[in-house]
Amino acid sequence: MEYLILVPVLLTIVAGALMYAFRFQTRKFREAFLLVILVINCALVWWIAFNAPGEPLIIARFADNLHLTFFVDGPAKIFSCLVATLWIPATMYAFDYMEHEKHHLGRDEKWVNAFFAFYTMTCGITIGLAYAGNPLTMYVFFEALSLVTLPLVIHLQNNRSVRAGRKYLRYM
Repeated sequence: MEYLILVPVLLTIVAGALMYAFRFQTRKFREAFLLVILVINCALVWWIAFNAPGEPLIIARFADNLHLTFFVDGPAKIFSCLVATLWIPATMYAFDYMEHEKHHLGRDEKWVNAFFAFYTMTCGITIGLAYAGNPLTMYVFFEALSLVTLPLVIHLQNNRSVRAGRKYLRYM
């Protein structure tokens, strides 16, 4: 039961990775897939907010006081529910925005799929950041967030966005 905390984190990360590996050929299928994943994820986050275990979940121990830990406390409940709920309308907005960008820049579905793959993984990592139970876990998820959002920074793939991506990497 306590491992259920990991599901909202892993669900969107795995869904994004699958989107990147198996590219959708049509916009409708990609959008339906994303909305189903995000609605399920939102329902799980809200369920966890009301039924969270009172104990921290230790995933890995590296030393006596050094371990990856998830814990759903009051602020984690608020932040994760906000993220999971608001990610749905933000994604719906991104559908039309990316369709416009695709036509405006002359890109293909592969480019849009890559954007949404990393965008979806960002949701899971952000929820993992909310559930971080100690500074080490928070650091790991902040770094993961930085790495997964890098493709979003450079998604236009022009000189300006690549320079911005290099600057982004220097600040990490």
